[in-house]
Amino acid sequence: MIGPIFILLSLISLTIGQESSCPVKEAQFPCDAGTDTCMRRKHGPNEYTCVCDSNYCDDLGQLPDPSEGLITVYESNKDGLRFRKNYYKNGKSSITEVPVKTKKSLTIKIHQDKRKQSIWGFGGAFTDSTGINLLTLNESLARHVIDDYFSTSGIGYSVGRVPVGGTDFSDRPYTYDDDHIDDFELTNFTLAPDDFDYKIPYIHQALQLNPSLKLLASAWSPPAWMKTSNSISKRGWLKDNPGDRYHKTWAKYYAKFFTEYKNNGIEFWGLTTGNEPVSSYLHSTFNGLTFSPSSQRDFIKKDLAPILAEAGFPLKEKLNLLVFDDQLPGALVWVGKILNDKEANSLVSGVAFHWYANFVTPKSILNLLNRWYPGQLWISSEACEGYRLFLDPVKVSLGDWGRAENYASDIISDLGHGAHGWIDWNMALDLTGGPNWADNRVDSPIIVNTTANEYLRQPLYYSLAHLAKFLVPESTRLETDGSHGSVEYVVFKRPDNNIAVVILNKNKYPINVTIKGGFSEDITWQVTAKSVTTIYGKSI
Repeated sequence: MIGPIFILLSLISLTIGQESSCPVKEAQFPCDAGTDTCMRRKHGPNEYTCVCDSNYCDDLGQLPDPSEGLITVYESNKDGLRFRKNYYKNGKSSITEVPVKTKKSLTIKIHQDKRKQSIWGFGGAFTDSTGINLLTLNESLARHVIDDYFSTSGIGYSVGRVPVGGTDFSDRPYTYDDDHIDDFELTNFTLAPDDFDYKIPYIHQALQLNPSLKLLASAWSPPAWMKTSNSISKRGWLKDNPGDRYHKTWAKYYAKFFTEYKNNGIEFWGLTTGNEPVSSYLHSTFNGLTFSPSSQRDFIKKDLAPILAEAGFPLKEKLNLLVFDDQLPGALVWVGKILNDKEANSLVSGVAFHWYANFVTPKSILNLLNRWYPGQLWISSEACEGYRLFLDPVKVSLGDWGRAENYASDIISDLGHGAHGWIDWNMALDLTGGPNWADNRVDSPIIVNTTANEYLRQPLYYSLAHLAKFLVPESTRLETDGSHGSVEYVVFKRPDNNIAVVILNKNKYPINVTIKGGFSEDITWQVTAKSVTTIYGKSI
């Protein structure tokens, strides 16, 4: 048997060698044309995940060099394509299958001289639940999850949201100064074991992959003794009023957090004024703190800004402040109360909003806010699927393409209306959508099978990749013409002078898309049904 096995191995080696040295010529494309590397698992009709385990774990790969006029097309769709790579050059395509006959077409005209907003970043959150799930994988596979998100061979996230203390996506409610009533000097403040087990190690791994990573801190609840409800989870305000000792202690709490993380080698780009100050008034099921627009404004001026400055973290110089951090419709009322105040405005770098009410919210709100308050960053700071209580009885829906469409649609719409960035929620959850101490389970782009040392990349992951991997910080949105029903798209020019066109086709039929004014040549590509496609190449 040695002879045949040796011959077989030699042939495999020869084939691999030929593929790796395959040149790009006038009528020849790279050898990975028409392929993707997903190890598929089928969960139902047209429902696929991509599996990573100890034996096999692929990545998205580096973006190709388009300097010789090579245009690369990446495709993912409901039928199971996952980041399939093809090429276009000199009017020729590397795709081998015969296009479907269709009269449906769309022409996208790009106006490179008409530029809109620039990208601040894309990212996800370092929740306790993410860390808890990663610890069920072996070290190599857990590191691969971080690579999937933050390396240039993965999505290439540029932002990480970090909870200050616990959230509902922890295994228990906690803060950094529990059980020490009226500890106004925070002498008992200490980071939790959760920080050292579930957050800090993975943040360091992400920073190794991207030293320019922007870290954004968000607090859910102060210690119970600071709140009117005397409870981490029950609705409540900070006791007394802005300018008093409770508000100053809460500001010191932030300063202590930044100091302790800095002592552990981690520095932050900025912070939000606190997670969901309106929603935490409407519900009392998990960690929260209520503010009104005016009380948040006064807290910023009287307490947060001066105490952070005293601790060595002055706003605008060392840390950037994003206000609100709640559902977009409320921003119409909230933002004016803060940004119309000259002193408060001078301390604020932007506005964070969540996506959970976007399905009933016209995105024209963003256009209005951008017009009224120019110069501010507008960041979608939290999103997830499976959140709609009784409307989403299945929290983790493996292989669900509809959820991937929802992500792509929301991001494209946000960007099209002036947003500068988009941050996902949990980066890794288990098969039940947890752990979550309040039983508020949801879906995630990566699902960890905690008993099998494997994880599953959901369609959500690939939907994010089609946007975040290409729209790097400082990429600029370009104005475009062209429309077709149930097709959404966005076009950005990157700092390296390459252009990315991201197209979401919600239709059940393919569409022939022609792109003019972007690349060195016009390109026509058939975008498949129920798909997300990214077309990437050198600008004219």
